[in-house]
Amino acid sequence: MTARFIVLEGIDGSGKSEQSRRLASWLRAQGRRVVETREPTDGEWGRRYRAWARGETEASADEELQYFIEDRKAHVAGLIEPALARGEDVVCDRYVASTLAYQAAHGLAREALAAVLGECGFPEPDGVLWLRMPVLRALERL
Repeated sequence: MTARFIVLEGIDGSGKSEQSRRLASWLRAQGRRVVETREPTDGEWGRRYRAWARGETEASADEELQYFIEDRKAHVAGLIEPALARGEDVVCDRYVASTLAYQAAHGLAREALAAVLGECGFPEPDGVLWLRMPVLRALERL
């Protein structure tokens, strides 16, 4: 069996984490080996981002983007690519599309962001599942 890289994307509160767990469970029931993960990770750069998001540190939009890029580089090299090489499916809660959305919302040009992320050579997912939900409903869930 060929390993698959599947990403779930959507706004906060749309159910990405729950649906990621359900998808991974279903894939395992089909006899597949699965690695579940998320971004930002709990690695050094993901922790820096979370500290900024909690208001504990200051960062410019460019610095915040760098947190995401460095976190993803470590994530891809340390978990995603090795799992795929072992033939395991990877189910990821957030990936490149989230970075594009968040950074564009902070004022960075989407085209420039896409170019920077494209230059990084991150693996393309085999599938992206977009979870859509009205913003007010997602806020209620949070």
